[in-house]
Amino acid sequence: MIFVDHTNFLRTIRAKIVRNNVARAPPSVARAAPSVARSAISGARPASSVARPASSVARPAPSVASEATSIVVVENVQRDIVLELEDDSDSGSDFDIYDSDYDAEDGDDDLFIDNVDNDVNDNNERAVFAEIEDEDALDDRDLNLVDDERQQLQLKFKEFNPEVDMDAPVFKVGMKFADIEEVRQAVNAYSIRERVKIRKIKNDGTRLHAICDEGCPWFLKVGTDFMRTGGFVITAYEDEHKCERVYELRALTARFLCKKFVDEFKDNQKMDLQTFAAKVQREFNMCPDRWKLGRARKEALLEIHGNEEAQFSQLMDYGQELKRSNPGSTFFLSTNSVKEPGTGIVKEHLATMYWSYDACKRGFLSGCRPLICIDGYHIKTRYKGVLLTAVGIDQNDCIFSIAMGMVEVECNSAWEWFLTTLRDDLNISNTSCWTIMSDRQKGLINAVQKVFPDAEHRFCVRHMIQNFQKAGHRGETLKNDMWKIARSTNIVKWQKNMDKLKVDSEEAYEWVEELVSNTWIKAFFSDFCKCDMLLNNHSEVFNSYILAARENPVLSMLDMLFHKQMQRNLLKQRDAAKWHGRICPKIKKRMDKLTEWSLNCIVKPAGNHLFSVQSHELERIYCVDLKGKTCDSRRWQLTGKLCHHAIACCRTDRKNPENLVHRCYTVDTYNRAYSFNLVPLRGRVFLEKVNAPDVHPMDSSWQLRHV
Repeated sequence: MIFVDHTNFLRTIRAKIVRNNVARAPPSVARAAPSVARSAISGARPASSVARPASSVARPAPSVASEATSIVVVENVQRDIVLELEDDSDSGSDFDIYDSDYDAEDGDDDLFIDNVDNDVNDNNERAVFAEIEDEDALDDRDLNLVDDERQQLQLKFKEFNPEVDMDAPVFKVGMKFADIEEVRQAVNAYSIRERVKIRKIKNDGTRLHAICDEGCPWFLKVGTDFMRTGGFVITAYEDEHKCERVYELRALTARFLCKKFVDEFKDNQKMDLQTFAAKVQREFNMCPDRWKLGRARKEALLEIHGNEEAQFSQLMDYGQELKRSNPGSTFFLSTNSVKEPGTGIVKEHLATMYWSYDACKRGFLSGCRPLICIDGYHIKTRYKGVLLTAVGIDQNDCIFSIAMGMVEVECNSAWEWFLTTLRDDLNISNTSCWTIMSDRQKGLINAVQKVFPDAEHRFCVRHMIQNFQKAGHRGETLKNDMWKIARSTNIVKWQKNMDKLKVDSEEAYEWVEELVSNTWIKAFFSDFCKCDMLLNNHSEVFNSYILAARENPVLSMLDMLFHKQMQRNLLKQRDAAKWHGRICPKIKKRMDKLTEWSLNCIVKPAGNHLFSVQSHELERIYCVDLKGKTCDSRRWQLTGKLCHHAIACCRTDRKNPENLVHRCYTVDTYNRAYSFNLVPLRGRVFLEKVNAPDVHPMDSSWQLRHV
């Protein structure tokens, strides 16, 4: 810490102020100034020494107005000095102690303003507003500037600020530029903004001479001025144009459009060329061709995301940062040693990659049902690949991300690797209580049977119906029969619907008979996972949720997926804070709908919480056990949510149906699942370099041979 005594410094400055004012005063005032200055500095008898010269000065020429004005100025300066010296009388014996070297003493604001360069930006932040300067500032009569001071101020050239002035350059004689490249860019920007053809007749490292079309008086000359400004200065300029405006310029390059609209692409990376062309037309009143717009968009996305191939070499660094900031998260990858054709150089190419967030794993295991929906999606980038996902269902019947993986192609071995990694990551030892939901793919079926041998494997009925129609069983009647069979919640209803299908088509009945019943029919589903869904809609919803991320390079994709999940967890926590009641909103809405259906049910109590319920069709009578939470329709057992038969019994028994809903749908369980937050990651520039071989992009070309 540095201790500074400002007393002597301030006295010197104030003495200079007195001398300068006296120097401008008339001779009669100037003769009285030395005694004033000496008395001000010495501090001896300040009041009398100041008052006496003032009276002597006022006596010789009381009729001269200018001298009287100067006398008043000197008297005011003297009075201020005396008062401040009296306030600082104790400063010689002791000095103030400051906690910081940057603390300024009160009254030094004028010194601070005079000695600070406002053009220097310590924070390296982009300026938003240009500084407005008065062109005739030196013509102010109140300044009373002498010739030397006016000349010194005129030598302070206006500096061209590319962050602000490049958008609409305005040239002036004496304007200073940092280098010749900045001059060239400013001339091109001026040409595009004014829609005039500017030709550079002399353009080298020390000068630039530009003219307009023939007959147009506009010209610009820029040369070096290292002696005074240390850069390039406009030496001559004529701003008048007599030429016609044009609608096509070579200066309007793809690189220029990229720099101009890169912020637009940051906000909307899916901007199509038609929208891009409309923005360019509104900005410059010109319409570049689609090829130039396409190149500009490509350069802008490259500037936003960086080199796509180089991002693969940072994957290990990203994984280290993920595990550092979010302990318990999983990230690892495997590579294939590939010999490049022609060169024979062996490189490590990415083969598989797996990652999961600790907050998602903890939330899934602590609150979600034992159901995992898996699916694969193609990555829409230059190096392609397939993204494998594992998604659960939260307490409000919404998607809950668990883990993701990336492989070269979707095949049996890839799914087997992903499911094995997922099982070990979630620490699943007993697979009998788990349910896997997926499409009916042959490689996926074998992988699930091998990794989750005791788990229930369900198939998406929509894909099964597509296979059903491809087998030649077409028509709305057969399609509706398939849906009725799949929706059968008990054996009696299933048998009835199968008989109807047999009547409609014997061949279709035989095709359905070959299917495994517990993979797509509710009547044969396990009621442990409390879910009776027939479609893999949650995977499809998750696909739409991450669609934008799949179109980005690998590291940008990982960043976007992480931030989406981080914001989603926070949003879910805020939503849950607004909920009231025991169960989640979507479940409550479903219960309200079933309550309306229960109005057509006739309930007959049997005692001991048993009821006989007659539905709207007289032949359908169901037995409901409120204590055992069962119904002959089996909807209550499958989902954990009361069916309309059970709700009718609750009305008769004066019970709240929400209290009998399974705890997996409660708000408390929901809060427990989303009680974990993701810790933000540091930017790429802060990633710590991991001592590992460089990873290269996936390449499944047949020309490459694995070593």
